[in-house]
Amino acid sequence: MTPLSSFALALLFWLIYKALALESSASLWNAVFRYLSFINLALAVFNLLPGFPLDGGRLFRAVLWKRSGDIDQATARAADLGTTLGWAMVALGGLEIFGGALLGGIWLIFIGLFLRFAATSEYRGTIVAHLLQHVPVGSIMARDPVTLSPDTPVVDAVEQYFLKYGYGGFPVIANGSVIGILSLSQVRICSPEDRAHKKVSDIMRALDPAIETAPQLNAMEAVRKMNEADSGRLVVVEDGKLVGLITRSGVMRFIQIRAQLEGKTGTK
Repeated sequence: MTPLSSFALALLFWLIYKALALESSASLWNAVFRYLSFINLALAVFNLLPGFPLDGGRLFRAVLWKRSGDIDQATARAADLGTTLGWAMVALGGLEIFGGALLGGIWLIFIGLFLRFAATSEYRGTIVAHLLQHVPVGSIMARDPVTLSPDTPVVDAVEQYFLKYGYGGFPVIANGSVIGILSLSQVRICSPEDRAHKKVSDIMRALDPAIETAPQLNAMEAVRKMNEADSGRLVVVEDGKLVGLITRSGVMRFIQIRAQLEGKTGTK
């Protein structure tokens, strides 16, 4: 809810409160609408604080961005202010508790910690989006990945692939085409007894558009696709052939290295 909406609701509830104040029999409803007016007013004022990711913080970032032309620097400064405001609210909450206002102090601490976490998360998200923009999957994928045959016994896949290479998953190839992915999560839910007589094809995740991507796709879109598919990796296919594998851990390594090279840092 935007501050403008909160201000509008606060005014509406205040007008209702003033109208009910004329009726002596409406004292309960009078108190309810007075409280609702106060809550919405407080919410509007809170959202206008210049700490990212609050609405006031987004406005503050927009001003900084316009002045500097650097959205990353503007986001960092706005997020730092959001983090500072969060810690200030935590400290104020502690003082409230020591002053005897236990419930109010706990709420202030909770809101302050949430604001700090949200500011840090929003900033990291912005930096990740910046680092992955214009980066195609093909430039960071693992080429010529180790593959599995669908006829491989699961126990052999564990001993000769997962334990040997230390990877979290492998594409499964049949007749030169990728037909699925076998991940550690599928192996884990297969009991040790079943691993001896089941094959890779019995427990793998069959190939579908959710776990397949093209080398031209933007890396940020690939990350979103992995999250939506609840998969730590996507097979990269071109002209029906496997050309690589992109993994969440591989993307994170790319982000960490590029962030260090570009001097991108976190918030306070």
